[in-house]
Amino acid sequence: MGTGRRHHPSQPARGLAVRVLVTGGDGLLGTELKKHLDAIYTDKADLDVLSLPQVFEAMLEHRPNVVLHLAAWTDVAGAETHRQEAWDLNVVSPQHLARAAKFTGAKVVYLSSDYVFDGQAGGYQPWDAPNPLNYYGLTKMAGECMVRSIPASLIIRTSFKPARFPHPKAVEDLWTCADYVDVIAPMIVDILGYTGIHHLGTEPKTVLDLVRQRTPDVGGMRREDIKSVRLPRDVTFGDCHHWDWESC
Repeated sequence: MGTGRRHHPSQPARGLAVRVLVTGGDGLLGTELKKHLDAIYTDKADLDVLSLPQVFEAMLEHRPNVVLHLAAWTDVAGAETHRQEAWDLNVVSPQHLARAAKFTGAKVVYLSSDYVFDGQAGGYQPWDAPNPLNYYGLTKMAGECMVRSIPASLIIRTSFKPARFPHPKAVEDLWTCADYVDVIAPMIVDILGYTGIHHLGTEPKTVLDLVRQRTPDVGGMRREDIKSVRLPRDVTFGDCHHWDWESC
């Protein structure tokens, strides 16, 4: 197993005086976070999060105060046909990290999704009951359960897009508080000191509206046009974005 690579951003993390270990550091979000957060960034070559011995070894070697778990299965439609792989990355890997964190006393920050909700109501609060429509959402909900076994940890429900949308069409009847990864990344840094469940996003808009902010020529499509996976209608967040379950 490699030792991980410490990345120093152009600007220091705001008010953050802890040792942070990041998994999935070579992904879309991890790459963006390197501009904002001084941390030890690992990828699969450094740390196989599906290997419990490797997870314990990394935690004992680096002794982080915080583990920011970004390694995940992110293909929503692909999760329907690759269920074991999606379950392993989104449920088994946070379980491994939670077990190691209990041993070392670290805090786990788990990136969850607005897809844990069925989209029937919209305006979701952190204490609203999850009810995912698709298998991807189910894995993220189960992953949350693994992390909630550690009281002083943080679940961030959010969603983000790359700076330039890679598809010719985007969904016009799915409402969200998602934003671009360069918008969401610094917002994550700002709340790393929190515990509990946090809903992180910006103003409500459709996925198509969001995408056209930077890629105006993208066409529209409807949820029913996507046959490979069920998508919720409205996964927007309400005005109150945070719930500290320790205080309840």
